[in-house]
Amino acid sequence: MHIKSGIRKRAIITTILACSSWGLGGVLSQHLMQTYNMMPLQLTMYRMLTAGISIFLFLAYKKKLPIAKLKADKRSLLQMAIFGICGIVFNQFSYLMTIHYSNSGMATILQFIGPIFLLVYYCLVGRRWPIRREIVALLFTIIGVFLLVTHGQLGHFILSKEAFFWGLMSALGLALLNVLPLKVIDHYGSLPVTGIGMLFGGIFLIFFNFEHLVPPELSLHFLAWFTLTIIVGTIVPYIFYLSSVTFIGPLAASLIGSVEPLTATILSVILLGESFALIDYLGMAFILLTVFLTAHE
Repeated sequence: MHIKSGIRKRAIITTILACSSWGLGGVLSQHLMQTYNMMPLQLTMYRMLTAGISIFLFLAYKKKLPIAKLKADKRSLLQMAIFGICGIVFNQFSYLMTIHYSNSGMATILQFIGPIFLLVYYCLVGRRWPIRREIVALLFTIIGVFLLVTHGQLGHFILSKEAFFWGLMSALGLALLNVLPLKVIDHYGSLPVTGIGMLFGGIFLIFFNFEHLVPPELSLHFLAWFTLTIIVGTIVPYIFYLSSVTFIGPLAASLIGSVEPLTATILSVILLGESFALIDYLGMAFILLTVFLTAHE
């Protein structure tokens, strides 16, 4: 059954907005780690707890928190916990670790190796070969990443091993983020699943972060950047993205999400003074082409 074109277009626009917000969130996170010496684990914990509590309180205020329903549905509650820890936390922590070893632009680009994992997964589960459009989109993604990571030279690797490792982990996290919550979102919606998942993830991280429970400082400058990171870089993109996945599918959403590294790269140049070579922008162009390939029916 084909998705109505109007719904699909809205879902694509929502996905682009979500991933653009994620790109900005990466730049904001890099600033917080560089300026205030926040560790990736500490920042991940704060993002999960603050965003999770905010969504939880909003749902409670709107009387849309499915507490009674979840009490009788322990399986869905467990799925939300797994999604929060293995999906959101794993993706965010590995992403911030990549930023720690490189920068926000490169981290978001490496994250978009994730569609390759998704394509392999869906082809294996569905026992099918990828269609031509999927193959071309993935080839463009691979070419784009190759140009950005090596500048077109096989023997020249411009990233540290740590950055590349955590970049691959964030790509795997992106794939898990697209697959894990689908069934439970169908029953409860993206907002409750996102909020409760973040709460589980944030509480889980407390046990590994006792030494950094207190914020580095509470200045107005820090609070302003941190608030922007939570709202624009965490709450908004997760809700928008997960609500769109239901309509256009995880693989399409992850490929359209290639706008995230472009946003992060442009903003890191403007706001953080990062510099990129001409071949970097060529790589970004290949990645951007996947948006048009995926959006076309």
